[in-house]
Amino acid sequence: MKKLFIICCIVCTFMNCTTSYYSQDGRQISKEEYKALVAEQVQDVLNDRHFVIDVMTAVPQRGRTMHLSSGYSVRIKGDSIISSLPYFGRAYNVPYGGGKGLSFTEIYKDYKVSHPKDGLTTIIVVVDNKEDVYNYKIEVYDDGESSIEVTSRERDRMFYRGSLDLDDK
Repeated sequence: MKKLFIICCIVCTFMNCTTSYYSQDGRQISKEEYKALVAEQVQDVLNDRHFVIDVMTAVPQRGRTMHLSSGYSVRIKGDSIISSLPYFGRAYNVPYGGGKGLSFTEIYKDYKVSHPKDGLTTIIVVVDNKEDVYNYKIEVYDDGESSIEVTSRERDRMFYRGSLDLDDK
C-alpha cells in the first residue's frame, strides 16, 4: 500500500510538471501551435524593419567567448541601424583612441533579406561611416534566437549571439 501511494505521488508530480502554452487570448494551445505563433510574430517584426536584437555573448575572432551584461544590442529602425556592441580584437587602421568602434547610429547603405533554409531568416546590412565599412550578417531563427557576424576592412571579425526582443515595438 505504501509503494502504491508513493507511485501515485510520483505520477501526479510528473503530470503537474508538464508545460502549458497559452495564446494571447488566454486559451491553452499545443506546443506546435505555440511555435507557429512565435514564428509568425518573428517574421512580422522582421518584415516591419523595426526590431531589436539583445546581445548576450560576444565571440572575437581571436580569443574566448565572453558573456555580456545587459545593454548591448543591434536595433534596426526603418532605414537606420543603431549598433551598441562591444569590440574585442585587433584593429588595423582606426582613429586615434580607437574611434567609435561598433557603437554608432547610421543610415545603412544596403539591406538584403534571404531565407536560406526553412526556419531561418538572414539579413545583410552594409553600413559605411567615417571610420570603416561594416557588414552585419544577422541570422534570426523562428524561435527568435539570433546570431550576428560583423566584418569590416579595418578590424577583426566579431560574432555575437542573442535573441530578438519581441516585446519591443
